[in-house]
Amino acid sequence: MRKKFSYRMPFSISNIGKRQFRMGVFAGLIATIALAFGFSYTRETLRVVITSMGDLLIDEPFVERFYEYFFACLSILLGFLIAIWIWLLDTNQNRCNRRRKRYFKTIGYFIFWMTIWGVFRMGTNVFIYFSSGHGFFHDSLKVGNHGPLLYYLIVLFLFLFNFSLLNSVYKSRNFLLVYIPLLLIGTPLLAKAIHIDKSTVHSIHYADNKRNFDFIKLTLDEAEQDHKITYNRLTERLLHQKYHDGLVPLIDEVIESFNSKKEVSLDTIILAKIIVHNRYRHLRGSDFFKHYQTRWWSPHPYAVRYQLYNYGASSKKKEELFKLFSQFITVANECNVYVKNEELLYYRTEPYRAFWISENQYQFITEIREELLSEEKFEEYHYLLPELKELKLYSRPH
Repeated sequence: MRKKFSYRMPFSISNIGKRQFRMGVFAGLIATIALAFGFSYTRETLRVVITSMGDLLIDEPFVERFYEYFFACLSILLGFLIAIWIWLLDTNQNRCNRRRKRYFKTIGYFIFWMTIWGVFRMGTNVFIYFSSGHGFFHDSLKVGNHGPLLYYLIVLFLFLFNFSLLNSVYKSRNFLLVYIPLLLIGTPLLAKAIHIDKSTVHSIHYADNKRNFDFIKLTLDEAEQDHKITYNRLTERLLHQKYHDGLVPLIDEVIESFNSKKEVSLDTIILAKIIVHNRYRHLRGSDFFKHYQTRWWSPHPYAVRYQLYNYGASSKKKEELFKLFSQFITVANECNVYVKNEELLYYRTEPYRAFWISENQYQFITEIREELLSEEKFEEYHYLLPELKELKLYSRPH
């Protein structure tokens, strides 16, 4: 009976070549370590950049562990792919074998770079800043955006591809006896090695936003102690952000509650106090410059006044409404006030600060403050209203 001829040789060091085998092992090891640290530190660098430009990006602990194990496993598989690619380099063999090796090397080369591109795009998002149609998303590094199944499939595909690639040229079933144990042992060890301590970034971000964070903590603690009011974890986390998309619906809901001219609950008044104090950017992009003179970043002071005169029977609610209005006065004292004088704009404070209000908004705050101070029925709460600094004009810097 005629035997079927096979081009595949047994997988062995002698068939590959000692020098070539050692080069493959060394290159694969170096590539594994470099890729693992490269993935991990690239992602952390982007997290630091995003944090410095906006909100602190914090992943849940299980997400951090997921990425560490994913990057470690992926790096080991890509390291194996590089080792196999070197083992398939041309040697002094027959022409047919050389063609087969070149063909499979080309496929391996293509898969390697496609995997690198795909993982950087999804896992570390290096290319998100160069892709059209993408905004600046602070949740872009989250596992949930793409689903963990996709990451598992990438690892499974590379695992099978490496074995099939080597098995296409060599009879390499015994290779699995080394391949699988190395992957199982190396992944947790490498994941532990690429772990990054994030406490430094967190402490820097907290120091930059200490005033707002301390005010949030103080206000929520007072709400719990004095009024037995607690907020869910999502609301607390949103209040610690400045640019999160979830802030807009939250602020809109608070503003609508005041605009409805119905009685506003105590927990909404406390939220409004934080919104006024922290001066969240409710208006985005060009809308800010179109509407900053007419639209407020928070409930209108007249809506607060309406609540005081119509639904301020409760002493607790009256006190919280006065504390809320006091935050408007703080804003007027600390922020810039734009005043249009002929064709020139003037600033209220020096040096220039990032947040500003219009002259009309400043006048609203002044008028309501004077009205509340003139009311005898509010006399016991007058101490809650701070002094309003005199408006001084400075020429606009050029």
